[in-house]
Amino acid sequence: MPEGIYSSVIQGNYDGNPERVEVKIAIALTCYNQWEYTRRGLDSLIQSVQDTKHNIEMWLLDDASTDETQREVKKYLPKIRYYRTPKQSGLTTLWNVAYQLTGGNEYIAICNNDLLFPAGWIDKVISAMGDHHDWAGPITNAPGHCIYQNIRNYVSKFTVSETPVDIAKANDQILHNQSFCAPYVNGFCMVFRREFLVTNRLPGNKPFDEKNFPLMGNEDEFLRRTQESPLIVSNVYIFHYKAVSVNKTEYNNQFYRAKPRVTVVIPSRPGESITNTIDSLDRQTFKDFQVMHIIDRDRSANIARNRGFKSVDTELTLFSDSDIEWSPLALATMIETLDNHPDAAYVYGAYLKDGKTYCTEKFDADLLKKKNYISTMSLIRTDAFPGFDESVQRLQDWDVWLTMLEQNKTGIQCESIIFTTHPHPGISQGESMSWAKAESIVKTKHGLF
Repeated sequence: MPEGIYSSVIQGNYDGNPERVEVKIAIALTCYNQWEYTRRGLDSLIQSVQDTKHNIEMWLLDDASTDETQREVKKYLPKIRYYRTPKQSGLTTLWNVAYQLTGGNEYIAICNNDLLFPAGWIDKVISAMGDHHDWAGPITNAPGHCIYQNIRNYVSKFTVSETPVDIAKANDQILHNQSFCAPYVNGFCMVFRREFLVTNRLPGNKPFDEKNFPLMGNEDEFLRRTQESPLIVSNVYIFHYKAVSVNKTEYNNQFYRAKPRVTVVIPSRPGESITNTIDSLDRQTFKDFQVMHIIDRDRSANIARNRGFKSVDTELTLFSDSDIEWSPLALATMIETLDNHPDAAYVYGAYLKDGKTYCTEKFDADLLKKKNYISTMSLIRTDAFPGFDESVQRLQDWDVWLTMLEQNKTGIQCESIIFTTHPHPGISQGESMSWAKAESIVKTKHGLF
């Protein structure tokens, strides 16, 4: 057993339903401070398994919190079993503790403390896994880098809300519930078949690499090592507050659940592939970003982009079309340029198309009033972005830059080629309006005649 403080040695199963089946499941919430979120998560978890037919064991795993967690959790014993590390060790250590403490269970669910669960969620996940899948994750409002788990792909006109009624409503509104394997998963909530973890243990009886990935990148390392694609259970939506337990102390060059600095918003038409764009983002040297994939069901690029932007909570926003191949240094170059020019509201770069280079001009306000030389694919300070005018059907990027210019918000060129575009019929292609007419509309709007 791992060294630590155990505040409950009584069986922690929750007997919400006397009819049990022979499936034993351990559900572990991990936390560091932020008791109020942990309390909500525990209350929600207990309620969510009220009618389950499975044998549930629930744990709270505490990474040496310094707030009231250790005192307040006593109110939940023995319904919840509690373990506290002797010193702060990192999120991945808690994952390994979850594995070590829950022997005898057939499945292990490892979850963040800042989640709100719908009724019956664990039953649906276990059912979807069946006999052929070894690990799985639900969909959520804050999926980080895993676009496949973004509820906006499955619920039309989704609105973020933390109320139980709205969470249940969102689950009922999911457009399709076909689970599928994805190339990666977000670690906010993962369900494992225990035998799978046993098979993939590292030395020390630990399935997760806490030495090299103590806080971040742990689920990605596990995926690369096991070569087992996770199942995305798209009929289970779990609300995620995201990044509330933040310890600003750096640990092995990784921040404990720190919020990423950039959100990349990728709108696309239904059925349109974004694989090449995602692959190019995976090759970025700058890694502190999350991806938000928005399905455009309204046939409007501006509506889709604005819908995605409403959920952005990071310092910087980057809009990317689905036919973009980003250079590996794109994000790093733009970030460095913005950091060196705090007065700039956004940064743009040059790009390649059909062997030609475009958008090479340095920022010039007078030139911008005459023509558009700045791509939509620009990195913008989130608090400076005015939103896209949804009535502008073409040259919406030019319209945005002119609107920002009228607000005394200017850009800067990073003097690098940051992407290559491979146009195909998609969200920014095939506009029916002519260039001349679109130009006239934008100029008229901004009084440039």
